This record gives sequence, C-alpha cells and structure tokens, in this order.
Amino acid sequence: MATGTIKTGQVEIGVAPFLPQHAVRKQDIDGKSNLVRFGDATLVAGVATIVDADTTVDTAIRLLGKTPGGTVGALFLFSKTAGVGFVVKSTSATDTSTFTYEAWE
Repeated sequence: MATGTIKTGQVEIGVAPFLPQHAVRKQDIDGKSNLVRFGDATLVAGVATIVDADTTVDTAIRLLGKTPGGTVGALFLFSKTAGVGFVVKSTSATDTSTFTYEAWE
C-alpha cells in the first residue's frame, strides 16, 4: 500500500497504510500538529473507561462496534475529562461488547 500526502489548499493530511491497534499518527492541518488515537475497549456492565491523558475539551471521539456481547445496546460517549480520558456507555446495562474508538483534536 502506498503512503504519501494529500494537499488541498491549506490542508495537508498524511496518508498512511493500516495502523495497528493503539497506533498514533500525526496530521498537519493548517500548521497544527494533532494526535489521532485508536484503540479497543470492552464494556463491563455497559460501561468502559478509556484513560487518555491527551483528551481535551475539543477532543472528537468516534465509537465503532466490533464484537457483540451480552445484551447489546447503543454505544454513546457519556463523559470526557481533559487530561484524564473519557467514559463510554451502552443503553444496555448488561452489554459486554467490544468496540473500537478513535479520538482526535
């Protein structure tokens, strides 16, 4: 797979091949260096806490279901705390599913 850079006006985004779990990739958008963080987590009784010291009030988080478990509900971002991380919950208190998250500024 090829790697390179896409340039469109003032935006420059690095293109990389598949990144393994928990990999960190840097992007340069309008001169700002941003971390994109990836990982997997498993819900315990419908809750998962992700420790991520790079979390800020501006962190955007995407949640993607991976492996269903228990009584599956809908995933949602419950809270995020700058410098600490974020909490993901399910609408089902007995959900034990695994999911992938992606966080970026």
